[in-house]
Amino acid sequence: MKKTKSSKSAGLIILITVIVFCLGVLQVSAESLQTTQGRYFKWSAPPGWKHSETMSGVTLYSSDGKHSAGFSALLRSRGQQTPQGFLQFIFSKVPDYKNPKILSTKNLPNRQVGSQTWHWIEATIAYTDKGMPVTGLWQVGVTNYYGQNDAAVLFYRSANANIKEGQAFLPQVAKSIVITNTSEFAGNNTIIHPKNNPNITGDMIMKTWENKNKSQDEAMRKDTNARRGYEPAYDPQTGQRYNPTFDQWNAAKGGYVNPNRPTELLNCGTPEDPKPCGR
Repeated sequence: MKKTKSSKSAGLIILITVIVFCLGVLQVSAESLQTTQGRYFKWSAPPGWKHSETMSGVTLYSSDGKHSAGFSALLRSRGQQTPQGFLQFIFSKVPDYKNPKILSTKNLPNRQVGSQTWHWIEATIAYTDKGMPVTGLWQVGVTNYYGQNDAAVLFYRSANANIKEGQAFLPQVAKSIVITNTSEFAGNNTIIHPKNNPNITGDMIMKTWENKNKSQDEAMRKDTNARRGYEPAYDPQTGQRYNPTFDQWNAAKGGYVNPNRPTELLNCGTPEDPKPCGR
């Protein structure tokens, strides 16, 4: 089977998931873990554990609520972000998390994924989860690019009375979480009509590339498209812009089908800066 840019993008996303959690200093018990395939993720957890899964993350937890682990990502957000800022964002948005107190933090080595540099911290945090006093270990990573940011977090936590018990197997549970449905993960399967939405138009990216030579421009464009999982395109008659995902490439027709005129194809790039479709 011919390898497409969709598979390349999928590989990058999976790589990000694999590298975000490096907790080898803790010993893992031989407790049997059961592997489960969800809609977007695959993970291994003790028998009887429950889960809550969305396209952007999954949380695993024991039936008594004393132990939990999870992964979450927020992609293509506008503006700049830091790991500390994203951690604060999470605790401000999850209603069950109350009274967070950071016990310790440390910077982790930057991690290079393609052209992106991810900045990481590790934080030990005491807080309450649904009223239960818990302590968790959180690793938070952020990358900034072209006025946007991607952020991810992988964590585990235990009730304060069960911390030692949790340390015996929770690192293994957390590290087992893998993105498997990369075409739908974080909404990658959705065609977005980005008129007047600078978060997803190609204009900002193209302006960044204006003063670079042609070879640099093309290399950066292909790398960025592969990472995002979609390619800027437009209607050659109306100029309307689209961001079709790679799995919407019509191999039989040799391009992205125009939603307004299905017998025709979209052009790639933007009206101001047409590009060959990177297939």
